[in-house]
Amino acid sequence: MIKVIGSVLIIFATTLYGVRRASKLSKRHKTLEKTGLCLQVMENEISYTNCCIDDVLNSVSQICEFDGIFNTCAKMKGFVRERWRRSVVEDKVRLCLNNSDCEILLMLSESLGMVSREEQIKSIIHVRNLIEQSQKEAWEEYMREGKLLRGLGVGAGLFIIILLI
Repeated sequence: MIKVIGSVLIIFATTLYGVRRASKLSKRHKTLEKTGLCLQVMENEISYTNCCIDDVLNSVSQICEFDGIFNTCAKMKGFVRERWRRSVVEDKVRLCLNNSDCEILLMLSESLGMVSREEQIKSIIHVRNLIEQSQKEAWEEYMREGKLLRGLGVGAGLFIIILLI
């Protein structure tokens, strides 16, 4: 009886681990998609309003309703460049971003609030294009590895049980 309960717990734990790893891949794709939409809203806000960058960040965080980098940055105090950098670094793990995604987003900190509106818009468009490429890569990675990770979780549990019996 104890072996059966232990076996069920091992299979449950390893399956849960595989599912959580697959869900992180899915969350990364969704995060990049929402970030791209927020960047598009930010570009439009800068293009069609005559607001300072703080107002644009507040507006984007309210419009997008995405608990991500924009909300964190809007809540912080200080220079926009440093707030953006801190918010990207702080939200990296929570949003399941990898190092290349963070580097892309950190590129935007060099121009936000530091250059003319046209240069900011060019920088946002460039970053948005890079984010779209990362989003496609994240989707391909999820499609390639998502089922594999879930299956490996079950398989690893069965393998451990066979070794223990």
